[in-house]
This record gives sequence, structure tokens and C-alpha cells, in this order.
Amino acid sequence: MRREEMTAERQAALRRLPMILAVCAAAWGGPAVASPGFIDLGGADEVAFAQPTVQVAVTVRGQVLDLAPNNEFLLDTGASGILLAKSASADLTAAGLQTVATYTDFGIAGPAATRVSEPCTFSFAGASGVPLSLSAVRLQASQQELGFYPGIGGMPLMLGRTVSLDLSQQANMNAPAMTVAFNTPIASSAVHRYAVPLTMVTFPQTGQQNPTDPLPENAPLPFAAVSVRSGAVVRQGSFLLDTGAQQCILSSSMAFALGLDRDGDGTFDNEATSIQTVAGVGGQTQIPVLTIDALSLPTADGGVDVVQRDVSVGIIDIDPSIAGVLGFNFLNKGWEMYAVNMFLGLTPVGPPGAFQRIDLDFRAAAATGQGEMLLTVTPQFDVVIVPEPAGAAGVAVALVAMLARLRCRR
Repeated sequence: MRREEMTAERQAALRRLPMILAVCAAAWGGPAVASPGFIDLGGADEVAFAQPTVQVAVTVRGQVLDLAPNNEFLLDTGASGILLAKSASADLTAAGLQTVATYTDFGIAGPAATRVSEPCTFSFAGASGVPLSLSAVRLQASQQELGFYPGIGGMPLMLGRTVSLDLSQQANMNAPAMTVAFNTPIASSAVHRYAVPLTMVTFPQTGQQNPTDPLPENAPLPFAAVSVRSGAVVRQGSFLLDTGAQQCILSSSMAFALGLDRDGDGTFDNEATSIQTVAGVGGQTQIPVLTIDALSLPTADGGVDVVQRDVSVGIIDIDPSIAGVLGFNFLNKGWEMYAVNMFLGLTPVGPPGAFQRIDLDFRAAAATGQGEMLLTVTPQFDVVIVPEPAGAAGVAVALVAMLARLRCRR
């Protein structure tokens, strides 16, 4: 049979064959993760361009310093402090904000010297426009630009609060942007919603130049348990939940454990689908990007996993304790293309985003070291698939049946 004569049913069966082989390998002793069920969200977005933002203002010695138009900061769960980009730092310095120390910080591009500000009041607001304030905080001023954003509002803005991201508003023709809300009451239960436990991790502040130097604002970061798969190999790790990351990331040790270095040369350059430039504290660096078969996010609701397939991951080491980064492309899956198609008037516009909203609950995080992420799944995606028993006999029967069907189509 020629390739062009292959039926759609046979093509679908062939696409499922690697999954069956992976399950078969697990039943016969290969590494696997048992799950009562999973929600298949389909293929992942390669990168996220839309990210959550807040409007900010800085007050020093009773004077409000004008940041406009550089007053829209990235709301970043992957940042432990509040960081000004080079342009915003210059604006605030010109307006009277003083820096009193130098602090070495570490980010995706390595170490970098930042300046620590005098104490100030940092105000921020979400979609409601009602300002919230942090008093007597010390900002960090970078000597680098931070991508598209004049600054980063990290976990100090979110600790002790709820943070709600309404992703569905990206398809709002009147105001096409996700909305950010703080301190929104969260119902104890909701339809199509799944809870993901978060563990808060505090990283030590080791960047002082002198023992008596003041420290910048610092807050713990949220981590989630994540499972990744390449072929029949499955590995688990604690991933940083990072709304400031446009793409998911694996550490090199996790990538090696998954067998992504297929030629065994000790690098991932030959296996990379692309080489991308990423920016952050410390400047810019280039990283190889590979594709893994699946990324699974376990939830606390009956053991259901939320799964995306064909996930692009950058390979870079940020900190030995970080196995990977759960980037915003996972959370915002589908919305950007859906919104573009809708605004262009294309029919059909395609499926909407996978999650309608994300609620982050950090109210007790400082006291308990625990937080929670609540994922409200778009109803058409909320189909829990219960896998067949993974016994060797059952898998073998399924595999034989699949092959028999394929032969019948020849």
C-alpha cells in the first residue's frame, strides 16, 4: 500500500502505537507512572507571548515617582523579588530613588550585579485598578533590559494573597487581554476545576557584597510535581511554576535521565530542533530546544493528571534544586492562536484555550510552606481518560489487536 492511501483511522492507530509500546514497556518493568486517569489537552504551544502583568507605582519619602510609560510589570511567580529593568531603573533614579548597595543575583543567564534601593512603598494593581501596597521594601535595579517588560513583580506581590488569571478574556473583542485579580474569593468547589499542590521553597540570599549591606525583598517560590516522558522513559521532578517563563525548561540532568542525548556526546546540540536566545537576570544566553513526548501535571483530584503532548523544552541549568520549569506556555495553551483566528474572522477559529482561568492561592504559604494552583479546564477538554489495566497480558492483547487492525487495512 502506498503512503498516500493510508486511511485516517490507520494513521490515528499508528500515532497511538508509541503510547501502547510505552505502556507495554512499563508493564514489563520499564519506568512508568500509575494514574487513575488523565486529561489529554493535546499538543503543547511552543512558546507563550502573552503573560500576566500589573500596573505599578513607587513612593519614596512621601513622593510618588512617575514611572509612566514604564509602569506595566510582568507578574512573575518565578521571581523571588521585585526587579527593575535598565530603563525603569534609570527613570526612577532620575526621579529621586536612591540605591544603597550592590547585590549579586542569579537567573537564567547566570549571575549579575544588581543595585539595591532605599526602602520604598511599592504599589500595584490588577484589572480592578484598586492599588495594593508593600511598605518598606527594597527593589533591585538591573543593568540589563528584561525583554519586553520594564520590570518584574515577583512573589512578594503574591505571598499572602490569592491571584486569579482569567485567561478566557484574551478572546474578548473589546479588551483582548487576560485579566489579573488579587484577593478574589475562591469557592470551595467548582465544576471542571482541578487542584495542584504547590510547595514553597525559599532560596538563600547569598549575593551580599558586604555583611552589613541591606538585602532586597525576597519571598519563597512555588514548585509543583511534574512527570515528563520521552519514548518509554518517564521521570518525575519538582518544577518551578513560572508565569514569567515563555517556555518549559528541563535541567541537563533531567534531560540526560530522559535519554535526550541520543548520540551520547554529552551535549544536546545535535538533537536540538532549534537554538533559542533567552533573557533574564545576567543578560542573554542561548539554549538548545528539544521536543519531549509528554508533560504531566498531577492533581489532587482523584489522582487525575493533566497532560500535554509534543512539548518543546529548553535545556539549561538554573539551580541544582530545580529539575525543570513549568512555563506559561503550558498554562496559556491554545488561547493566543484562538484569539488571533477569531480577530481575523477565520472559520472555524479552532478550539479555545485549555484552561479558562488559573487561581493561585498563597494565603497560607508563608506560614505552612504550601500553596495551591486551581486549574479550571475548558469544558470540552475536561474528559478524564481512564487507561486500561497495565498488566502485561492486557497490554499484549491490546497491542496484538492494534496490529491486527492495521493488517486488515492493507
